[in-house]
Amino acid sequence: MLAKKQDELREKMKRLQEAVDFIDWKQQLYDDILAGRVEYHSDLKPPTE
Repeated sequence: MLAKKQDELREKMKRLQEAVDFIDWKQQLYDDILAGRVEYHSDLKPPTE
């Protein structure tokens, strides 16, 4: 019973870590864009000229 609960918690921890890693990646991307280290292109809004 405890082993099953432990396995479930380890799987949940893995999913949570993956979510944190994604947020970290996304934050770094935003920081890089704002600092001008990465060029940003959006497909959501046509460019203004």
